[in-house]
Amino acid sequence: MENQRMTQLRRILAGLLASFAFSTAMHAEPTMAPHTIMYIRPYLNSGSPNLGMVYFQIEAADLCATNTYAIDLTWGGSKQLVAVLMLAQAQNKKVQIEIDNAGCATPAWNTKVQSIYLAQ
Repeated sequence: MENQRMTQLRRILAGLLASFAFSTAMHAEPTMAPHTIMYIRPYLNSGSPNLGMVYFQIEAADLCATNTYAIDLTWGGSKQLVAVLMLAQAQNKKVQIEIDNAGCATPAWNTKVQSIYLAQ
């Protein structure tokens, strides 16, 4: 009886883990390999309701066949993303970029960033 319960519990746990792993993978956005930040460029939009953008460049083209990406300053959390970029550049740390679920922009250098991982 005890063995049957343990077996049933293991099956339930395995099913839950598989379900979680599958759902997480299906909702993940494109993320690149770790890269070094080459420069950060704040760009203000004068006379526009848009606060502006922060563009940054990594050392090699990756997602969307570009090495320049954008952070939209109107998005919540944008200041935190810029802070991570500045920290990474100051400490010569690599970052992994996750682009927005809208995908690659045209032109590609205007592709929006959704999150930034500070790599080791």
